Amino acid sequence: MDEAVHWVSADVKDLVDPWVVALRPDEETLKERAVQSPNPNQYLTRHSIRNYGEVTQLYNLDTAPYESLMIGLICIHYGPENAVCAELKMPKTTDMQIAYSRDGFHWDRPDRTAFIAATRKKGDWDFGYIHSTSTGFTVFADRIVFYYGGWSGESPNRGSDMYSGGAVGIATLRRDGFASMSVQDKSGILTTRPVVFRGKYPFVNVDTQGKKLRVQILDEKGRVIPGYSQEEFVPIQVNSVKQAMRWKGNVDLASLSDKPVRFQFLLEQGDLYAFWVSSDIEGKSDGYVAAGSSDYPGPVDE
Repeated sequence: MDEAVHWVSADVKDLVDPWVVALRPDEETLKERAVQSPNPNQYLTRHSIRNYGEVTQLYNLDTAPYESLMIGLICIHYGPENAVCAELKMPKTTDMQIAYSRDGFHWDRPDRTAFIAATRKKGDWDFGYIHSTSTGFTVFADRIVFYYGGWSGESPNRGSDMYSGGAVGIATLRRDGFASMSVQDKSGILTTRPVVFRGKYPFVNVDTQGKKLRVQILDEKGRVIPGYSQEEFVPIQVNSVKQAMRWKGNVDLASLSDKPVRFQFLLEQGDLYAFWVSSDIEGKSDGYVAAGSSDYPGPVDE
């Protein structure tokens, strides 16, 4: 039998949560409580610092196909462990982070801050145990919608309990809004690596914050392709998830199809979220739309 292959996990970049660790009583209090318990050694073991979040863990990974990627909703468990939570009558503490993959096996998680976090405030409906849905998220027009679970630890029927007070939360995000190249203090330039496309109609997802975006197309060696310079580009000044790009005198990019080119974006201010070249004049991406939507008849934007 082949050996198991390491897939994905929490690691040294998933730092201990001081709030969870601070829930542990001081040593003297623990010793006093241990003496009063049926099994003192077991009690002290259960309340070791490790069980109060000394080691973070991967709690779950739910995935969804979005455009050309797999988006992962990774829940990181900070503690306490279940037996301690049952004793404290509070939900465990987990936060949801975002990851992405191009093959479903290798996952990148460059930002370790919480995408959706537990509040860590007793009485809040999402006090703890943030949990993603197995389908990930859905796409509606210009928004992405996430349904997720949160627990308060309190309910009229169960009282205080680690699994009391479960509720469903809804969070929304701008379409393609997982990350952006942001320019705030001064203008910026982004040049892509060589890309090959088969569509004709270029689109961009951008918020220029009242300023302007210009785009030019370069060949593999970085030379501007005639007809596609920034001077010939019709400037974009808009906040839109799907804005057509156009150069004077060129109806589309058909002449550049199947050729390696570089797109160069010159943004005065704002956020550049995404760009694509569509075979459809309305800008359909032919990419996946996660768990689907009533806006689409199938699993892709086509």
